[in-house]
Amino acid sequence: MRQEQYTVTPAAVHQHAAQLLHTHLQLPDHGPKCRAGVVLTILFAAAARVSSLFDTCQRLWRAPSAEAVRQALQAGLPALAE
Repeated sequence: MRQEQYTVTPAAVHQHAAQLLHTHLQLPDHGPKCRAGVVLTILFAAAARVSSLFDTCQRLWRAPSAEAVRQALQAGLPALAE
């Protein structure tokens, strides 16, 4: 008998990764354009393209500035010592 095959979609991977990071990092919203979900999406896009935050923010339509994303990460992530 043939085993069932499962297809994992990019959207499912994105949603699962965002949920895990949101749960563990507890990244807060940083203004109306830098919500936690937007910041995570920009980080995922930068990682997928092996690119910088600056380049990714420049390429994405209606994305916040790279400086705004950097400030959101700096304000929301735990201290470096942690």
